[in-house]
Amino acid sequence: MKEELLLRDHIISELKNKLRSGSSDATSDVEVAEEAVKEGGKSKEARYSITGRMLLQVHKRSSTLQASFINVYHATNPKSKQYHIDLETTVNDIKFSADSQLLAIACNNKTVKLYAAKSGGLEHIFFGASEHLTSVDLTPTLVVSASTSVHVWSIHDKKLLHTLNGHTKHVYGLGTTDVRAVSGSCDRTIKIWELNQGECLKTIDSTSIVNDLTISNLSNMFFSVHHDSHIRTFDLRSFNKLEEHKVHNGQVLSVAISADDRHVVTCGQDSICKVWDARVGFGSPVYTLKADGFKTNVSKTKAVLSPCGTFVASGSNCGHVFVWHLVDGTPLVSEMKEHNIASTCCAWSRDGKQVASSSIDRRLCLYAE
Repeated sequence: MKEELLLRDHIISELKNKLRSGSSDATSDVEVAEEAVKEGGKSKEARYSITGRMLLQVHKRSSTLQASFINVYHATNPKSKQYHIDLETTVNDIKFSADSQLLAIACNNKTVKLYAAKSGGLEHIFFGASEHLTSVDLTPTLVVSASTSVHVWSIHDKKLLHTLNGHTKHVYGLGTTDVRAVSGSCDRTIKIWELNQGECLKTIDSTSIVNDLTISNLSNMFFSVHHDSHIRTFDLRSFNKLEEHKVHNGQVLSVAISADDRHVVTCGQDSICKVWDARVGFGSPVYTLKADGFKTNVSKTKAVLSPCGTFVASGSNCGHVFVWHLVDGTPLVSEMKEHNIASTCCAWSRDGKQVASSSIDRRLCLYAE
């Protein structure tokens, strides 16, 4: 109890310091702090939106409750190439670290490569997988990647900590929190893993091949998208399915959520990206995004949202990366033409300043304003 009271008082103090402009008051600070400490103690992880531009995270590590604040930055339009890296292998997935300093890529040659995002310098190559890697994600202390198995490496000492077996086909959907990983596979199952001990907490029958998944930043939910044109929502604590909706004609290739949890973007094999209001659900999209030349029937194509949800970026069959600026009225679209053959995955840095894309041409490109 003493620990919880001290943490509550610390959160209240930090809220007042960080939000001194008047966007917060004493009553709401106390309510947010008490609820966050309560939920963090029960579920090992709780996140709350503060003014829509800052996230408060409370989590338990080694039986100790800790709190941290995460800024949600406004993104800039990535109009020009910053640099590119020519690789010896194809890239299947890209992720930035939460602090936007690192960039991880899952490769066809059974490795994960870690780069300094701003300079493009190679930081480390992670070995240990026995098959080509199809997905990757980062926590503050771990690199998590998947083939048919899920591999967990330490960022600090670069050691392979766990190889998590259980899927019978490749994993194309992967998401992490500080303490858990969720993997979705072509074997039509979703598995929830505890990362510290390396154990499977639950296996869910998803009834359809999983193409991608993403975990909510604020609530204990995750979203998976499937071959059968549906998106499914699950509770990360109870493992129950909450809802499912048909959202595209044909396969849904990817799903991503903005850092403030307000918007979800899906990309379909119908060559359409749709932006949804996560607070309302998946009945009707806020935006339906199309463009001349935008085709997405390549199964690995992924679309991403900028941290604040004002931009969407997606690769395409022609190799161009399309970027939509979600303004009132008709969304504005621009193209980046650095790839000459199908571009597959994209990633947007958490600080909003960089976009990364990869292609079958074995080139990794970074863009900035």
